[in-house]
Amino acid sequence: MSAAQQNVKHQARVQGVLNAWEFDTYGIYQVGADLGGEAYLLATSDGGYALFDTGFAFCADQTLNNIYTITGGAPVDYIVLTHSHYDHCAATGYLLEHMPHAQVIASEHAAHVFTRPGAYRIMRELNKSRAVEKGAGDDYVDVYDNIPVHLVVQDGDTFTVGNMEFQAVSAVGHTKCCMAYWCAAAGLFFSTETAGVPCESIPQSVSVPDDVHYMIDFIELITFRGAIEHIERIKGLPIRVYVSPHYGVLAGDEVADMWVSVDFWVRFIRDFVIGRHEQGQSDEEIIAAYKEIFYWGGTAPYQPEAAFDMNASYAIPTIIREYCSE
Repeated sequence: MSAAQQNVKHQARVQGVLNAWEFDTYGIYQVGADLGGEAYLLATSDGGYALFDTGFAFCADQTLNNIYTITGGAPVDYIVLTHSHYDHCAATGYLLEHMPHAQVIASEHAAHVFTRPGAYRIMRELNKSRAVEKGAGDDYVDVYDNIPVHLVVQDGDTFTVGNMEFQAVSAVGHTKCCMAYWCAAAGLFFSTETAGVPCESIPQSVSVPDDVHYMIDFIELITFRGAIEHIERIKGLPIRVYVSPHYGVLAGDEVADMWVSVDFWVRFIRDFVIGRHEQGQSDEEIIAAYKEIFYWGGTAPYQPEAAFDMNASYAIPTIIREYCSE
């Protein structure tokens, strides 16, 4: 089969799983049990399983059921974490309790974060907030404050899942601990929020060019400049299948189409913040204006408001610090 044919995406519905993308030699299954807490299970043709991110803790029992729907009850070999935020890792402890032989892979900084009681306190608070929003009451899975990292990876380190070799790709920007993962042989890239989160709904308050088909949200808590450098780096990779956090899978021409939107929105957000700062607006005023655009009907279901507010309170000053303090 030609490389072009291998790029064709096959979507399927699997009971208990929100979305499935099945290719010739592997499948990717969104097994996270709630919007905003997406977790992607990779199943290789030779029986390897890796879970990329684990999602919220409060619904971790359903996430585990979704995993078993795909694996036939078999545990995963690896839990691969992109970073240490609760919507990406809070279910890890619960899943490890039921799949104790799974090896957790994450960056060195993420491993450090998982040693800090304060990190678990924030995870627990946000997990409870999301559980309340979803009507889980008091009957929900709590955050397990004992996430181990069995394999600490740095930029360029490799590991294998079944017959697929992955390389860790540093993605500092959204957090210090963000790590993406690249399988060159398959052209498969598991991305992070540092490269932005696509949303097909574009806010009516922003006029965009005809070739911009996605809204791309950038929440860079550590470095906006670094995020741009990361984006330019991975745009140079021959990516055929791109797994975007919270959004899902893009393949073939969809990947190039997404980069057009990324280029537009990264400039829009930077200029939006810089322009208002130069007009004399306070950080609080800029954050409020930013929220009016980026937290609305197209994005709110995927991110609890408390988490959005916390992130924006760091992301906006980051841009100001990097571009307006020179």
